[in-house]
Amino acid sequence: MTLAGRCDLKTAAVTTGRAGEWSYLLVTRYDRVQREGRWLRVHQEDFCQALGKPPGAKYERNRSGVRGPRLADMFKVVEDYLTAVDRMRLLDAVISNVMICNTDSHAKNYSVLLTGRGASLAPLYDLMCAAEWENVTKNLSQTIAGKTRGDHLKGCHWQRMADECGLNRTMILRRIETIAGKVRRELPEAVEAVRAMPGGNHPLLTEFAAAIEARCRTIVLNLVHIEAAAEDADDNVHAR
Repeated sequence: MTLAGRCDLKTAAVTTGRAGEWSYLLVTRYDRVQREGRWLRVHQEDFCQALGKPPGAKYERNRSGVRGPRLADMFKVVEDYLTAVDRMRLLDAVISNVMICNTDSHAKNYSVLLTGRGASLAPLYDLMCAAEWENVTKNLSQTIAGKTRGDHLKGCHWQRMADECGLNRTMILRRIETIAGKVRRELPEAVEAVRAMPGGNHPLLTEFAAAIEARCRTIVLNLVHIEAAAEDADDNVHAR
């Protein structure tokens, strides 16, 4: 979450702390506001609620008997009810979650805030890196062009995701490169910022950083595997 915030993603405020021998994570609630000495609740709906899916279907592939939200479904909600800015924010969040090896970015970890002024994408929360946890799945919460593993994604898969979600193919590839570069630049400072928090260092922190660095390199290297434009494919057919 610290890394995401440094990469200009809107993220819930987070720090660590210690209580006796225990360390803890402290996340500030963004769905509460204080007015005239009273705490008020800001209504939010996660993407399972927004799409009428039960909590057990928060992963696209699950055992509830109900298919969970796909990325295309989530982008359709944003397209219908939110703004173009929110659509870019959702895209950046999806890309960033792949970059940080977050396999728990299920539909209940994306939310929409609802106020009298309208709807907007909520800050990101509950971000994690699954790469170094032995018993945590390495499969993505939502498939990208049918692919379940972030390290297997190629440029052509991102292009197909763009088609499915109503996004521009060229733009999404450029955005991936931009975010990968930003993540890699901010990673060392994010590590030091977490070490400086009251909870102190963690033995897996450097391993997480190395895994994220490796994922960013892999994703960018694989972007060269793209599909030809439709008109180019037609030209090749006619040439044959």
